Amino acid sequence: MDRPRGQGEDLVDEYPENVQGDPDFNVGGVDRPLPDALQLEQLVSYIEATYDPDSPQYLALLPDRITHAAMLMLGSAVDHTMPGVAYTGEVASRSCPLGELYGDDAATWVIALWDGPDSAMEHWFRPEAAAVAQLSGATVLVSDRPDDAVAFAREQGAETVAVWAFSTGSERLPRDVDAVALTFPTKVADLGVPTFLQVGTKDELGAKIFDAHEYHSTHYIQTPAEARRRVRDLAEFFRNLGPSRPR
Repeated sequence: MDRPRGQGEDLVDEYPENVQGDPDFNVGGVDRPLPDALQLEQLVSYIEATYDPDSPQYLALLPDRITHAAMLMLGSAVDHTMPGVAYTGEVASRSCPLGELYGDDAATWVIALWDGPDSAMEHWFRPEAAAVAQLSGATVLVSDRPDDAVAFAREQGAETVAVWAFSTGSERLPRDVDAVALTFPTKVADLGVPTFLQVGTKDELGAKIFDAHEYHSTHYIQTPAEARRRVRDLAEFFRNLGPSRPR
């Protein structure tokens, strides 16, 4: 007796996986648009089969590897530029005692928190912070001293100070901020201010959150198109922030 078809099997028949090593594998992807969920599945399968996640440089090299894997698995005619490359052509950058600053001095400052390897901060998180600065018009400060960074921003004349934290950076939020954005957070604290939450559909490490903006992503892997959408959404949130609460 034939077993009942499982949920999603019709979709798999319609969009069969492009699996490396399969006789029907196509370098450069397949000539049809795949749903976002299957694009992520193919990207993850290639990266997990090819790269060691325990390598010290795994996260630092991941943006370039995602672009390479996407060109192989999803089609070379599609834009596979990651946001840290796509949106950073015109942004100013400079160093200060508390970290790296991106963008010109603006009324809105964003304190960006990364809690991970320094190499990944340099090659992944800082480029995304620069992209957020360019798209939002805010000044973005990447710092590992959040409370001091908030005070510094206010000393520089910031009218609104927001914090953006990725992953476990969400566990180190400063209290005296006017808005919060959390990308794939492991913890969510209610600070009583406007809050923008981003979660991944296949995030195995992040907190389970309802009423959040959802992206086809694991904790670290998403297609370049989805990564660009995630950064554009962040930038829109910061761009639309009004004046800070009275002090």
